Amino acid sequence: MKSAQLSGRSQLASSSRQTRPVQQPAGRLPVTCLRRDLIPSQLPAEVTGSSLRRLPELQSQAYTRQSIATSGLTSKLDFLLAPRTLSNLAQDARSSAPCRKINHDIKMAADWHAIRAIIEAHSDAQLDETNVAFALFRLGALFSFLPPQQQAELKACGLVEDLAGLAFAKLSSMRPTELWRTMDAFAHLHHHPGSRVLEALLLHAEPLLPRFDATQLPLFLWAFAVLSHRPSVETMCLIDDQVLAKSERFTPQGVSLALWSYQTLKHTPDSECLRVLSTALLKRMQFFKSAEIANCLSAFAAMGFHPGNELLQAVAKRAGRTLDAAPRRAPAGKRSLVPDSVKVSSAAPKVAALKRSMSDKLNDLKAASSKARDTAREKLAGASPSPVRPRAV
Repeated sequence: MKSAQLSGRSQLASSSRQTRPVQQPAGRLPVTCLRRDLIPSQLPAEVTGSSLRRLPELQSQAYTRQSIATSGLTSKLDFLLAPRTLSNLAQDARSSAPCRKINHDIKMAADWHAIRAIIEAHSDAQLDETNVAFALFRLGALFSFLPPQQQAELKACGLVEDLAGLAFAKLSSMRPTELWRTMDAFAHLHHHPGSRVLEALLLHAEPLLPRFDATQLPLFLWAFAVLSHRPSVETMCLIDDQVLAKSERFTPQGVSLALWSYQTLKHTPDSECLRVLSTALLKRMQFFKSAEIANCLSAFAAMGFHPGNELLQAVAKRAGRTLDAAPRRAPAGKRSLVPDSVKVSSAAPKVAALKRSMSDKLNDLKAASSKARDTAREKLAGASPSPVRPRAV
Protein backbone atom coordinates (compact mmCIF):
# COMPACT_ATOMS: atom_id res chain seq x y z
CA MET A 1 0.00 0.00 0.00
CA LYS A 2 2.75 2.38 0.94
CA SER A 3 4.74 1.52 -2.20
CA ALA A 4 1.70 2.22 -4.36
CA GLN A 5 1.23 5.60 -2.72
CA LEU A 6 4.89 6.45 -3.27
CA SER A 7 4.73 5.43 -6.92
CA GLY A 8 1.59 7.50 -7.40
CA ARG A 9 3.21 10.51 -5.80
CA SER A 10 6.31 10.17 -8.03
CA GLN A 11 4.15 9.96 -11.15
CA LEU A 12 2.15 13.00 -10.02
CA ALA A 13 5.36 14.94 -9.37
CA SER A 14 6.83 14.00 -12.74
CA SER A 15 3.63 14.99 -14.54
CA SER A 16 3.54 18.30 -12.69
CA ARG A 17 7.13 18.99 -13.66
CA GLN A 18 6.30 18.32 -17.29
CA THR A 19 3.23 20.58 -17.37
CA ARG A 20 4.45 23.32 -15.01
CA PRO A 21 5.65 26.38 -17.00
CA VAL A 22 9.26 27.35 -16.54
CA GLN A 23 9.60 30.47 -14.40
CA GLN A 24 11.94 32.90 -16.18
CA PRO A 25 13.40 36.08 -14.74
CA ALA A 26 12.02 39.34 -15.99
CA GLY A 27 13.48 40.39 -19.31
CA ARG A 28 14.82 36.89 -20.20
CA LEU A 29 13.73 34.69 -23.06
CA PRO A 30 12.42 31.13 -22.52
CA VAL A 31 15.17 28.54 -22.78
CA THR A 32 15.10 24.85 -23.56
CA CYS A 33 17.35 21.93 -22.79
CA LEU A 34 20.15 21.41 -25.29
CA ARG A 35 20.40 17.84 -26.57
CA ARG A 36 23.80 16.26 -26.06
CA ASP A 37 23.76 14.71 -29.53
CA LEU A 38 23.57 18.21 -31.04
CA ILE A 39 26.70 19.48 -29.28
CA PRO A 40 29.66 19.55 -31.70
CA SER A 41 32.84 17.83 -30.63
CA GLN A 42 34.78 21.10 -30.34
CA LEU A 43 33.43 24.52 -29.43
CA PRO A 44 35.10 27.91 -29.12
CA ALA A 45 36.29 29.00 -25.70
CA GLU A 46 33.47 31.55 -25.49
CA VAL A 47 30.88 28.75 -25.17
CA THR A 48 31.39 26.98 -21.85
CA GLY A 49 29.54 25.93 -18.72
CA SER A 50 25.83 26.51 -18.56
CA SER A 51 25.72 27.84 -22.13
CA LEU A 52 25.98 24.26 -23.38
CA ARG A 53 22.83 23.29 -21.48
CA ARG A 54 20.58 26.11 -22.61
CA LEU A 55 19.56 27.39 -26.02
CA PRO A 56 17.13 30.30 -26.51
CA GLU A 57 14.64 29.63 -29.28
CA LEU A 58 14.91 32.92 -31.12
CA GLN A 59 15.01 33.59 -34.81
CA SER A 60 18.11 35.72 -35.19
CA GLN A 61 21.35 36.00 -37.09
CA ALA A 62 23.68 33.00 -36.96
CA TYR A 63 27.03 33.87 -35.46
CA THR A 64 30.30 32.16 -36.25
CA ARG A 65 33.55 32.20 -34.33
CA GLN A 66 34.91 34.84 -36.70
CA SER A 67 31.96 37.21 -36.43
CA ILE A 68 31.57 37.03 -32.65
CA ALA A 69 34.27 39.66 -32.12
CA THR A 70 32.33 42.31 -34.04
CA SER A 71 28.76 41.19 -33.33
CA GLY A 72 28.35 43.05 -30.04
CA LEU A 73 27.38 39.98 -28.00
CA THR A 74 28.21 40.28 -24.33
CA SER A 75 27.40 36.98 -22.60
CA LYS A 76 28.09 33.30 -23.18
CA LEU A 77 24.42 32.49 -23.44
CA ASP A 78 23.86 35.19 -26.05
CA PHE A 79 26.34 33.39 -28.28
CA LEU A 80 23.76 30.62 -28.80
CA LEU A 81 20.94 32.83 -30.02
CA ALA A 82 20.41 31.56 -33.54
CA PRO A 83 19.11 28.21 -34.76
CA ARG A 84 22.05 27.85 -37.19
CA THR A 85 24.74 28.65 -34.63
CA LEU A 86 25.46 25.04 -33.70
CA SER A 87 25.96 23.99 -37.30
CA ASN A 88 28.30 26.95 -37.83
CA LEU A 89 30.27 26.00 -34.74
CA ALA A 90 30.55 22.42 -35.90
CA GLN A 91 31.75 23.62 -39.30
CA ASP A 92 34.35 25.83 -37.59
CA ALA A 93 35.52 22.86 -35.51
CA ARG A 94 35.94 20.70 -38.61
CA SER A 95 37.85 23.41 -40.47
CA SER A 96 40.09 24.37 -37.54
CA ALA A 97 41.78 20.97 -37.29
CA PRO A 98 43.64 21.28 -40.65
CA CYS A 99 44.57 24.87 -39.76
CA ARG A 100 46.13 23.76 -36.50
CA LYS A 101 48.06 21.10 -38.42
CA ILE A 102 49.38 23.78 -40.80
CA ASN A 103 50.50 25.93 -37.87
CA HIS A 104 52.28 22.97 -36.34
CA ASP A 105 54.10 22.30 -39.61
CA ILE A 106 55.12 25.95 -39.84
CA LYS A 107 56.39 25.86 -36.27
CA MET A 108 58.51 22.77 -36.92
CA ALA A 109 59.93 24.11 -40.21
CA ALA A 110 63.73 24.25 -40.17
CA ASP A 111 64.14 27.27 -42.44
CA TRP A 112 62.19 29.71 -44.56
CA HIS A 113 62.35 27.38 -47.59
CA ALA A 114 60.29 24.82 -45.64
CA ILE A 115 57.75 27.50 -44.68
CA ARG A 116 57.52 28.52 -48.33
CA ALA A 117 56.87 24.92 -49.35
CA ILE A 118 54.09 24.60 -46.76
CA ILE A 119 52.38 27.78 -47.95
CA GLU A 120 52.65 26.82 -51.60
CA ALA A 121 51.22 23.34 -50.88
CA HIS A 122 47.90 24.87 -49.74
CA SER A 123 45.46 27.10 -51.54
CA ASP A 124 44.36 30.48 -50.26
CA ALA A 125 41.05 29.00 -49.15
CA GLN A 126 42.79 26.35 -47.07
CA LEU A 127 44.80 28.96 -45.14
CA ASP A 128 42.97 30.95 -42.50
CA GLU A 129 44.07 34.14 -40.76
CA THR A 130 45.95 32.27 -38.05
CA ASN A 131 48.08 30.43 -40.63
CA VAL A 132 48.95 33.61 -42.50
CA ALA A 133 49.83 35.57 -39.36
CA PHE A 134 51.88 32.71 -37.89
CA ALA A 135 53.79 32.16 -41.13
CA LEU A 136 54.71 35.85 -41.24
CA PHE A 137 55.66 35.76 -37.57
CA ARG A 138 57.98 32.77 -38.07
CA LEU A 139 59.60 34.41 -41.10
CA GLY A 140 60.24 37.55 -39.05
CA ALA A 141 61.80 35.51 -36.24
CA LEU A 142 64.10 33.66 -38.67
CA PHE A 143 65.03 36.76 -40.66
CA SER A 144 67.32 38.20 -38.00
CA PHE A 145 69.47 35.04 -37.93
CA LEU A 146 69.92 34.76 -41.70
CA PRO A 147 73.08 35.93 -43.44
CA PRO A 148 72.66 38.99 -45.67
CA GLN A 149 72.60 36.91 -48.84
CA GLN A 150 69.70 34.75 -47.65
CA GLN A 151 67.87 37.81 -46.32
CA ALA A 152 68.00 39.35 -49.79
CA GLU A 153 66.86 36.03 -51.30
CA LEU A 154 63.89 35.84 -48.94
CA LYS A 155 62.78 39.36 -49.70
CA ALA A 156 63.20 38.84 -53.46
CA CYS A 157 61.25 35.56 -53.73
CA GLY A 158 57.87 37.27 -53.25
CA LEU A 159 56.76 35.11 -50.30
CA VAL A 160 56.43 38.06 -47.92
CA GLU A 161 54.39 40.05 -50.44
CA ASP A 162 52.05 37.10 -51.05
CA LEU A 163 51.48 36.58 -47.32
CA ALA A 164 50.92 40.31 -46.83
CA GLY A 165 48.26 40.22 -49.53
CA LEU A 166 46.59 37.24 -47.88
CA ALA A 167 46.69 39.02 -44.52
CA PHE A 168 44.94 42.01 -46.05
CA ALA A 169 42.30 39.76 -47.64
CA LYS A 170 41.61 37.99 -44.33
CA LEU A 171 41.89 41.11 -42.17
CA SER A 172 38.23 41.18 -41.15
CA SER A 173 38.56 37.90 -39.22
CA MET A 174 41.83 38.70 -37.44
CA ARG A 175 41.96 38.90 -33.66
CA PRO A 176 44.56 40.70 -31.48
CA THR A 177 46.99 37.78 -31.63
CA GLU A 178 47.00 37.73 -35.42
CA LEU A 179 47.17 41.52 -35.62
CA TRP A 180 50.28 41.96 -33.48
CA ARG A 181 51.98 38.95 -35.04
CA THR A 182 51.44 40.40 -38.50
CA MET A 183 52.78 43.82 -37.49
CA ASP A 184 55.71 42.27 -35.61
CA ALA A 185 56.63 40.34 -38.75
CA PHE A 186 56.46 43.45 -40.92
CA ALA A 187 58.79 45.23 -38.50
CA HIS A 188 61.36 42.41 -38.28
CA LEU A 189 61.29 41.83 -42.03
CA HIS A 190 61.60 45.57 -42.71
CA HIS A 191 58.65 45.19 -45.06
CA HIS A 192 56.34 48.16 -45.49
CA PRO A 193 53.08 46.81 -46.95
CA GLY A 194 51.85 50.28 -47.86
CA SER A 195 49.92 52.99 -46.07
CA ARG A 196 46.61 51.60 -47.35
CA VAL A 197 47.18 48.23 -45.68
CA LEU A 198 48.42 49.78 -42.44
CA GLU A 199 45.49 52.17 -42.22
CA ALA A 200 43.04 49.33 -42.81
CA LEU A 201 44.78 47.30 -40.14
CA LEU A 202 44.54 50.17 -37.67
CA LEU A 203 40.86 50.69 -38.49
CA HIS A 204 40.18 47.03 -37.77
CA ALA A 205 42.30 47.08 -34.59
CA GLU A 206 40.64 50.12 -32.96
CA PRO A 207 37.60 48.27 -31.50
CA LEU A 208 39.86 45.35 -30.50
CA LEU A 209 42.41 47.41 -28.54
CA PRO A 210 40.84 46.56 -25.14
CA ARG A 211 41.46 42.88 -25.92
CA PHE A 212 45.20 43.34 -26.44
CA ASP A 213 47.11 42.09 -23.42
CA ALA A 214 50.02 43.84 -21.72
CA THR A 215 52.57 42.04 -23.93
CA GLN A 216 50.87 42.52 -27.29
CA LEU A 217 50.05 46.22 -26.97
CA PRO A 218 53.65 47.60 -26.73
CA LEU A 219 54.81 45.31 -29.55
CA PHE A 220 51.91 46.43 -31.73
CA LEU A 221 52.81 50.08 -31.18
CA TRP A 222 56.54 49.36 -31.63
CA ALA A 223 55.94 47.85 -35.07
CA PHE A 224 54.35 51.06 -36.35
CA ALA A 225 57.28 53.04 -34.97
CA VAL A 226 59.77 50.79 -36.76
CA LEU A 227 57.85 51.19 -40.03
CA SER A 228 57.69 54.99 -39.48
CA HIS A 229 53.90 54.99 -39.89
CA ARG A 230 52.20 57.31 -37.44
CA PRO A 231 48.58 56.42 -36.62
CA SER A 232 45.98 59.14 -36.46
CA VAL A 233 45.55 61.28 -33.38
CA GLU A 234 42.30 59.51 -32.50
CA THR A 235 43.94 56.09 -32.70
CA MET A 236 46.90 57.23 -30.64
CA CYS A 237 44.53 58.52 -27.95
CA LEU A 238 42.85 55.11 -27.83
CA ILE A 239 46.25 53.47 -27.50
CA ASP A 240 47.17 55.91 -24.72
CA ASP A 241 44.07 54.89 -22.79
CA GLN A 242 45.01 51.22 -23.04
CA VAL A 243 48.62 51.93 -22.05
CA LEU A 244 47.34 53.83 -19.01
CA ALA A 245 45.07 50.93 -18.05
CA LYS A 246 47.61 48.13 -18.57
CA SER A 247 50.97 49.74 -17.77
CA GLU A 248 51.16 48.07 -14.35
CA ARG A 249 51.33 44.68 -16.11
CA PHE A 250 53.93 45.79 -18.66
CA THR A 251 57.21 43.92 -18.71
CA PRO A 252 60.44 46.00 -18.62
CA GLN A 253 60.69 45.49 -22.36
CA GLY A 254 57.09 46.67 -22.78
CA VAL A 255 57.72 49.90 -20.84
CA SER A 256 60.86 50.59 -22.88
CA LEU A 257 59.19 49.82 -26.22
CA ALA A 258 56.16 51.97 -25.43
CA LEU A 259 58.28 55.00 -24.51
CA TRP A 260 60.64 54.47 -27.45
CA SER A 261 57.65 54.24 -29.81
CA TYR A 262 56.19 57.48 -28.45
CA GLN A 263 59.52 59.20 -29.02
CA THR A 264 59.95 57.77 -32.53
CA LEU A 265 56.39 58.63 -33.60
CA LYS A 266 56.76 62.13 -32.10
CA HIS A 267 53.64 61.65 -30.01
CA THR A 268 53.42 62.98 -26.48
CA PRO A 269 50.70 61.35 -24.37
CA ASP A 270 49.22 63.08 -21.37
CA SER A 271 51.23 63.43 -18.20
CA GLU A 272 49.21 60.75 -16.39
CA CYS A 273 50.22 58.12 -18.95
CA LEU A 274 53.89 59.11 -18.68
CA ARG A 275 53.66 59.13 -14.90
CA VAL A 276 52.40 55.53 -14.69
CA LEU A 277 55.18 54.43 -17.07
CA SER A 278 57.80 56.16 -14.94
CA THR A 279 56.29 54.53 -11.84
CA ALA A 280 56.57 51.12 -13.52
CA LEU A 281 60.23 51.87 -14.25
CA LEU A 282 60.86 52.88 -10.65
CA LYS A 283 59.13 49.88 -9.08
CA ARG A 284 60.91 47.28 -11.23
CA MET A 285 64.23 49.01 -11.76
CA GLN A 286 66.25 45.87 -10.92
CA PHE A 287 64.68 43.97 -13.84
CA PHE A 288 65.46 46.61 -16.48
CA LYS A 289 68.49 46.32 -18.72
CA SER A 290 70.78 49.30 -19.11
CA ALA A 291 69.66 49.86 -22.70
CA GLU A 292 65.99 49.82 -21.64
CA ILE A 293 66.64 52.42 -18.92
CA ALA A 294 68.48 54.57 -21.45
CA ASN A 295 65.56 54.35 -23.88
CA CYS A 296 63.11 55.39 -21.16
CA LEU A 297 65.17 58.38 -20.03
CA SER A 298 65.78 59.46 -23.62
CA ALA A 299 62.04 59.36 -24.32
CA PHE A 300 61.29 61.37 -21.18
CA ALA A 301 63.84 63.97 -22.25
CA ALA A 302 62.45 64.17 -25.81
CA MET A 303 58.90 64.67 -24.51
CA GLY A 304 59.96 67.21 -21.86
CA PHE A 305 58.64 65.13 -18.98
CA HIS A 306 60.37 65.14 -15.59
CA PRO A 307 60.13 61.61 -14.11
CA GLY A 308 60.87 62.79 -10.56
CA ASN A 309 63.91 62.99 -8.32
CA GLU A 310 63.22 59.57 -6.83
CA LEU A 311 63.55 57.87 -10.21
CA LEU A 312 66.69 59.82 -11.07
CA GLN A 313 68.19 58.89 -7.70
CA ALA A 314 67.41 55.22 -8.34
CA VAL A 315 69.02 55.36 -11.79
CA ALA A 316 72.10 57.08 -10.39
CA LYS A 317 72.33 54.53 -7.57
CA ARG A 318 72.19 51.67 -10.02
CA ALA A 319 74.95 53.28 -12.08
CA GLY A 320 77.15 53.49 -8.97
CA ARG A 321 76.89 57.25 -8.73
CA THR A 322 75.32 59.73 -6.32
CA LEU A 323 73.28 62.89 -6.57
CA ASP A 324 74.50 65.95 -4.68
CA ALA A 325 73.29 69.53 -4.43
CA ALA A 326 75.65 70.97 -7.07
CA PRO A 327 73.86 72.23 -10.24
CA ARG A 328 74.49 70.66 -13.65
CA ARG A 329 74.28 72.68 -16.84
CA ALA A 330 72.04 71.36 -19.61
CA PRO A 331 73.29 71.04 -23.21
CA ALA A 332 72.61 74.01 -25.44
CA GLY A 333 69.11 73.97 -26.87
CA LYS A 334 67.82 71.19 -24.60
CA ARG A 335 65.84 71.34 -21.40
CA SER A 336 67.51 69.70 -18.45
CA LEU A 337 65.58 66.96 -16.67
CA VAL A 338 67.74 67.40 -13.57
CA PRO A 339 66.71 70.28 -11.29
CA ASP A 340 69.19 72.97 -10.34
CA SER A 341 69.59 71.44 -6.90
CA VAL A 342 70.68 68.06 -8.27
CA LYS A 343 73.82 66.92 -10.05
CA VAL A 344 75.53 63.66 -10.90
CA SER A 345 78.90 63.74 -9.11
CA SER A 346 81.92 61.43 -9.11
CA ALA A 347 81.93 57.81 -8.04
CA ALA A 348 80.91 56.91 -4.53
CA PRO A 349 83.78 56.70 -1.96
CA LYS A 350 83.21 53.01 -1.33
CA VAL A 351 83.41 52.19 -5.02
CA ALA A 352 86.56 54.27 -5.44
CA ALA A 353 88.21 52.63 -2.42
CA LEU A 354 87.36 49.19 -3.76
CA LYS A 355 88.89 50.04 -7.12
CA ARG A 356 92.09 51.28 -5.46
CA SER A 357 92.33 48.13 -3.34
CA MET A 358 91.89 45.89 -6.37
CA SER A 359 94.51 47.88 -8.30
CA ASP A 360 97.03 47.58 -5.43
CA LYS A 361 96.52 43.83 -5.21
CA LEU A 362 96.98 43.47 -8.95
CA ASN A 363 100.25 45.45 -8.82
CA ASP A 364 101.53 43.28 -5.94
CA LEU A 365 100.78 40.12 -7.91
CA LYS A 366 102.56 41.47 -10.96
CA ALA A 367 105.65 42.39 -8.88
CA ALA A 368 105.78 38.96 -7.21
CA SER A 369 105.44 37.21 -10.55
CA SER A 370 108.22 39.29 -12.08
CA LYS A 371 110.54 38.62 -9.12
CA ALA A 372 109.93 34.86 -9.28
CA ARG A 373 110.62 34.85 -13.00
CA ASP A 374 113.94 36.70 -12.56
CA THR A 375 115.03 34.30 -9.79
CA ALA A 376 114.32 31.29 -11.98
CA ARG A 377 116.35 32.74 -14.83
CA GLU A 378 119.37 33.36 -12.54
CA LYS A 379 119.30 29.76 -11.28
CA LEU A 380 119.16 28.41 -14.79
CA ALA A 381 122.09 30.61 -15.92
CA GLY A 382 124.38 29.61 -12.97
CA ALA A 383 123.71 25.89 -12.98
CA SER A 384 126.46 23.58 -14.42
CA PRO A 385 125.56 20.99 -17.01
CA SER A 386 124.92 17.54 -15.54
CA PRO A 387 127.39 14.76 -16.53
CA VAL A 388 126.32 12.30 -19.19
CA ARG A 389 126.13 8.75 -17.88
CA PRO A 390 127.40 5.98 -20.20
CA ARG A 391 124.76 3.63 -21.43
CA ALA A 392 124.94 0.01 -20.26
CA VAL A 393 125.97 -2.52 -22.90
